[in-house]
This record gives sequence, structure tokens and C-alpha cells, in this order.
Amino acid sequence: IMILATLTAGCIGTYVVDEYRSINNGKEISYSLTEGTYQISISSDRNLNINIVGHVNVDGIKTFDRTIILDRDTKLIIENPFNLFGNSAEVSITVYK
Repeated sequence: IMILATLTAGCIGTYVVDEYRSINNGKEISYSLTEGTYQISISSDRNLNINIVGHVNVDGIKTFDRTIILDRDTKLIIENPFNLFGNSAEVSITVYK
């Protein structure tokens, strides 16, 4: 359905990220994003901190699903905050432009 809506709008989108990652306790991963419109979906078995630098900063969530319009290049940072039990987070990440 998303692809059909994108095609009818006159442009063809692409997946920038479509992967499953493990993020160690107290660590983060990041992705560079260029100017444009993105559909970002993140889900995890642990609470994460999600930061789209200069746009959105949300702490302690397991799911994130938003459309974001970026007016400049930035980074998406996904952090598994340090916890005493040292658990890694299993994370599904989809970024569509």
C-alpha cells in the first residue's frame, strides 16, 4: 500500500535501511539521512532512545513509527541505554525515503 501511494504521488521511494540488528548494552548505532521525507519504523524488545538530530528526540520506547520531513541532512541515532543487567536490544529498523 505504501508503494502504491508513493507511485500515485509521482515519485518512487526506496528503502534506505531495512534490517534487524542487535545493539549492545550502553551502545548506539547511527544512520546518515539526507534532506527529504522519510517513513521510519523501529521496534525492539528493550526500551530505546531515538534521536533524529534537530528534529525528534524520544527516550525509553520500544516502538517508533513516524513520517518525518527533513529540511537538511542529519543523523538517526538509536541507543540502547546502559542498564545494570547488560542486555542487548534486538531491533528491527526500516527507513523508507
